[in-house]
Amino acid sequence: MKNKRKILIVDDNIRIVQLLETYIIKLGYEVIIGKNGKEAIELYLKYAPDLIIMDVIMPELDGLKACEAIKISHKKKGFIPVIFLTGQDSLNDRIKGHDSGADDYLTKPFNIGELSARIRSMLRIKELTEQLKSTQTELIDARQAAAIAATAVTVNHEINTPLTRILINTENLETKLRSDNLNRYQKHLDAIMDAADKIGNLTKKLARLSKAGFTDYLPGTPMLDLNSPES
Repeated sequence: MKNKRKILIVDDNIRIVQLLETYIIKLGYEVIIGKNGKEAIELYLKYAPDLIIMDVIMPELDGLKACEAIKISHKKKGFIPVIFLTGQDSLNDRIKGHDSGADDYLTKPFNIGELSARIRSMLRIKELTEQLKSTQTELIDARQAAAIAATAVTVNHEINTPLTRILINTENLETKLRSDNLNRYQKHLDAIMDAADKIGNLTKKLARLSKAGFTDYLPGTPMLDLNSPES
């Protein structure tokens, strides 16, 4: 079952809060309540609501400053729609509200049906924003995987060419050495061949690389995991 969307209501008027809480719960949303701008910021950071409905004139910290702090200072947390629900209804008040980062502005007294429509609209925008971000992430991942695969092909070619020369020259050296000298140098020749075989196996894995997997060979340094099943 999909989690309920969370709506943060911030207003120092308890009657307004109770009215909004009752109605919004009936709409099927989860409700979080704050009394001022300071609590709005704290509750946003703690619960990560999907939408904030907030008054402008409040004690401790007004809605304008709270909205600005949430929208600008904490924008890395993602898009959070803010609806101002306030008695401040002049054109200048609306301009200030939108300048602070609010996405919608509704004045008191308000129509509950209109508020419901604004809530649905803002949540649709949030959902579309999240889908767009997810799609962008998938595209970036796909481009990175393609770049890694292309790099693997290049590295594979660049390694195989000198590796082939190492193997050929090692075999030539082994045949040209007299038997007594061969015994003296056999362990060194074997070590070269063993190292060459390991490099050869690595290039085979690079050639089969279809999807990048990562591991921390060094703490905090993700690298390609060439031993993963997908390699």
